[in-house]
Amino acid sequence: MKPLIEVENLSKKFLISHLTKRTNTLKEAFSEKVKSWVGLSANKKSIEEFWALKEISFSVFPGDRIGIIGHNGAGKSTLLKIISRILPPSAGSIRLQGRVASLLEVGTGFHPDLSGKENIYLNGTILGMTEREINQRFDEIVSFAGVEKFLDTPVKKYSSGMFARLGFSIAAHLDPDIFIVDEVLSVGDIQFQEKCLKKLDKLSAEGRTILFVSHNIGAVLSLCNKGLYLKEGRIAAQGPIDECVNTYMQQVRNPQMEWKGECGDSSIIMRRFAVESKDRREYVRQGESLTICFEFDVLQHSPGLILGFDIRNQHNHTLASARSTDHPTLYQKLENCGKHSLQFTLDTTHLRYGEYDLSAFCVIHNDRIIALDPVTIHLSVYPSAEDLRFLHPHRCEGIFLGNQWELSHG
Repeated sequence: MKPLIEVENLSKKFLISHLTKRTNTLKEAFSEKVKSWVGLSANKKSIEEFWALKEISFSVFPGDRIGIIGHNGAGKSTLLKIISRILPPSAGSIRLQGRVASLLEVGTGFHPDLSGKENIYLNGTILGMTEREINQRFDEIVSFAGVEKFLDTPVKKYSSGMFARLGFSIAAHLDPDIFIVDEVLSVGDIQFQEKCLKKLDKLSAEGRTILFVSHNIGAVLSLCNKGLYLKEGRIAAQGPIDECVNTYMQQVRNPQMEWKGECGDSSIIMRRFAVESKDRREYVRQGESLTICFEFDVLQHSPGLILGFDIRNQHNHTLASARSTDHPTLYQKLENCGKHSLQFTLDTTHLRYGEYDLSAFCVIHNDRIIALDPVTIHLSVYPSAEDLRFLHPHRCEGIFLGNQWELSHG
């Protein structure tokens, strides 16, 4: 199978101008202007070379769904603009086959004074659609975008969400071989985001190729099968999406899913507190089973020793807790001297998608605290691979109570 996109040693350089001295007042500005006329200006420009991309190489095959991730300024949008032929590369080459549809910025290709209907024809033409193709897909485009009532309204009066819906709908109905989508989906409401992901998934099932940039890791994991992690303009990782996201999260996560150190007193020393997940990933998918591990040394016989952990959301609200005393007999064995390893099995089916902190605690009942908040690890819960619901983690984190709903009539 031949690749649709071949990128070889791609680099992009920008030139940034700097002034060695700035003028702060009108008098200083006028003085500098006069000096410049006679060649005496103290303000000189220095030019800095900034490489947004450096020696990027990868191939994209038909049906691939590539999630491009990385920090702000890593070069993600620059890469998409070069692939979309908006920017020229400074070095290297790109070979493309097939029709490309790009959705890089909200309202790109829209004329603010034209109506929604007129912009459908304008934007569709810019993207390469013929008038006949636009006529055939017009009703689908309008229905998908949900702007039926505003077709005759100038788009300058549209909200950013309406802009995003209409722009996405036009590009998605182009029937592209390659669909390039930047962070613009974050503008729409949650229902429309879900609708967009389902449309992208449908395009992928039809053999279309998708390049998808987003900071929402849940959306990337739900949609994409391969990943490209950019760091400071270079490829830091590429391959299966799970592996790529894991590499990214290992480098950006603080705290991580494991704590190691020494925390305690003369009686008990905590050595390790960790989440052990499938394939030792830095995140888990909802429904997976996790093992919460404690490793500690009991230096002196310690009756009343209790270990456990709290699950907290990003607002530091405790959502759930587990304590060794919850077990009818186990807790009595913790007080004996020696090295101990304690495990708790956590079913993440009960956690909604989101970001959580797990804080360990170690106390002697009715006596003293040995270890508390400093022993903290982080847990990211993302949708299962089959779940295309585009949900913001911070809006959804919490305990999942189940789906035992019943409906009666009459």
